[in-house]
Amino acid sequence: MGLTTTQLKTIAIIAMVIDHVGVVFFPNIIIFRIIGRLTFPIMSYFIMKGFLHTSNLKKYFVRIILTLCFSIIPYYLVFDVWSGTVMFTFILSLILLYCYKKNMLLFFASLLPCLILSRFSDYSYFGLFLPLIFYIARLRNMSYLPYIYIIVTSSLAVYFLGYMHIYCVPVGIFMLLPLPFLENSTYNKRKNIKYKYLFYVFYPSHLFILFILQNILK
Repeated sequence: MGLTTTQLKTIAIIAMVIDHVGVVFFPNIIIFRIIGRLTFPIMSYFIMKGFLHTSNLKKYFVRIILTLCFSIIPYYLVFDVWSGTVMFTFILSLILLYCYKKNMLLFFASLLPCLILSRFSDYSYFGLFLPLIFYIARLRNMSYLPYIYIIVTSSLAVYFLGYMHIYCVPVGIFMLLPLPFLENSTYNKRKNIKYKYLFYVFYPSHLFILFILQNILK
């Protein structure tokens, strides 16, 4: 029996907080970064699920965009870098998903711009394609694991050529850990609407809290 969606989202949120606490307060302790790598594949999976099941795609896009807007400043304050944050990665992924669903011509037209923009997002092209892999595997009723292993292997190759961030190796390899649990995950019988929107509120909020603690503990 697989983990429920609520359990997976809880794991993702806890792992994210541990990761960011490690970056800010314990940068030399690698276990914080290892635990943090659990978050992205889980949230990428739910980006795909959200796209697949949403009753209003426009509102879904708006939620992600608003989360990005509220996150940019606290992200900069905490990490001292201008970045679209992971929400920018998810927006690019949603664009690819939308174009893929519409038609292949539109998909290939959007591919190069999204690839270029992904260089300025968290997790680069690996992050860009992960929700799409989940989506295609779901549509074709097949396992996504072999395809993700291929893209991870190619990411490692790109890293060794010097074109990808250090977290891809060896820490990034731990992103593979939650994948089997995603494939076997189950929906909660009772949907908690408040919990559904928790991540959108929690993501920018926890960054503001980290910024405050960062200045208090200086």
